Amino acid sequence: MVQANTSPILRKNIIQSSKEDDLVNDNQVIPYLGNSSEPGGNQFRNNTRYDINAKAAKQVIFAGGNNISNLKIASLAM
Repeated sequence: MVQANTSPILRKNIIQSSKEDDLVNDNQVIPYLGNSSEPGGNQFRNNTRYDINAKAAKQVIFAGGNNISNLKIASLAM
């Protein structure tokens, strides 16, 4: 869980086998997961519920260049 006014930079991580959500962020967090010119290289896999749960986020979270299933993302835009 990422929270409390932070802006973590996540690069080349393997994030897997969480029993619920993998990356959860609240409304004050803006994680930097990469973009098209600077890919993140993170791998999200085998998580029970969501790879990224951004339902509480009030900002757009960019996640370019990562291995994430579109079916395992929760956001307000869904």
